[in-house]
Amino acid sequence: MRSLKPGAADYTRSDQRGARGAGVLVVKVKTTGVKELYYVRYVQKKIRRKKLGNWPDMSLSDARTDCAKLGEVDASGGSLSLLLDSYVSKLKEEDAATEADVEWSFKKYVTDPHPDIAKLPASLIEPGHIKDILSKMIQSGVTTFTNRVRARLHAAFQHGLN
Repeated sequence: MRSLKPGAADYTRSDQRGARGAGVLVVKVKTTGVKELYYVRYVQKKIRRKKLGNWPDMSLSDARTDCAKLGEVDASGGSLSLLLDSYVSKLKEEDAATEADVEWSFKKYVTDPHPDIAKLPASLIEPGHIKDILSKMIQSGVTTFTNRVRARLHAAFQHGLN
């Protein structure tokens, strides 16, 4: 931290220790010499910052600990199963004709056959997880309905983003 000197303009340096999806510790060095500590992560392709404090009032190790805690909170935002339930609840509120069919398809093809994926935080679901779900359906001979489940998963994630 002592090696970070003020420049002609404010600049940032990342700690680069955060796990994928968990965010990182960033130090913003101002022209005045003030060093601000931030927890930074990307949400919907936008940078989200939370100021932790100023150095040396807050030590680097305390800032790293706070970042790790905030990363855990972000990652545990809600499981895939909770996201799917929320989407089905939205459909119920809207009196959507497909609500029961969507609920059944999520249970039959996503949560029951893939409980390990359903328990994961929705923010950590990757394309490989979706591929696993859809490929199992195709291997079972369910070809036409596979695209519906894919579209419904997409709609559920869009609902979660909104």
